[in-house]
Amino acid sequence: MLENTFLLSGGFNGKLLGCALLVNFEEPYAVVKGRHLYFAKEHFVPVYADPRLLVVQCNAPYFKCRIIVAHAPCADALPNVKRDWYAILYK
Repeated sequence: MLENTFLLSGGFNGKLLGCALLVNFEEPYAVVKGRHLYFAKEHFVPVYADPRLLVVQCNAPYFKCRIIVAHAPCADALPNVKRDWYAILYK
């Protein structure tokens, strides 16, 4: 299946962190007037990326949205790590 997808990675910070968005280009995302519409790589533009957050703008015909992929800190993470992550997420 990976040959049918496109991967955008949020990065690596010396730890097992990172975010990814996988998109299937072989299945239509819509049918308009009998015509199947498919995603293409150029429909996706990274807006922001770091090891815990990936923001991608999708500009496909008839479908425009901002996709957010986030990797929150673990429940036992230090309070300042959680606070900093949520501060970035809510910007």
